[in-house]
Amino acid sequence: MLTGCNGCSNKQSQGSRAESPINPRVEEVDKKVVEGARKDSALFRSLCSQLEGMWYYDLDEMRGISFNAGGGMTSINTGEIAFKEWKVLDGKIYFYYLEEQMITHDRHQYLVEEAQITELTQNNLTFVFLGKTYYCQRPPKKPLMTN
Repeated sequence: MLTGCNGCSNKQSQGSRAESPINPRVEEVDKKVVEGARKDSALFRSLCSQLEGMWYYDLDEMRGISFNAGGGMTSINTGEIAFKEWKVLDGKIYFYYLEEQMITHDRHQYLVEEAQITELTQNNLTFVFLGKTYYCQRPPKKPLMTN
């Protein structure tokens, strides 16, 4: 027979050990959340080191994106979308952005959409965002000026 009250632990009157108040399934879920956060943190750190810097998808017009350390993003010469930041959650990458009409109306509520990185090398980045594929490359190195 179980007896109990608010704030009291449950006891069994027949001398059997009391059941644990912690549900083992909750502990399993918590472990998975912690493991997922560690994986996401490692993925985030890895992506930070690879993504950081400027990437251009239109070199003629010098249009692109700058990925800043820590998850910040800046659009370069783009009118239709203003990228603001990126995050990694559950192994997926998400971009926070504003659309052109939101920019012109000074609306500061960011939209969030998942992006898919399909290629990431030292000099090439390809990602799909809002159904459009962006083929990016690092800016060309400027030649040293000599006198």
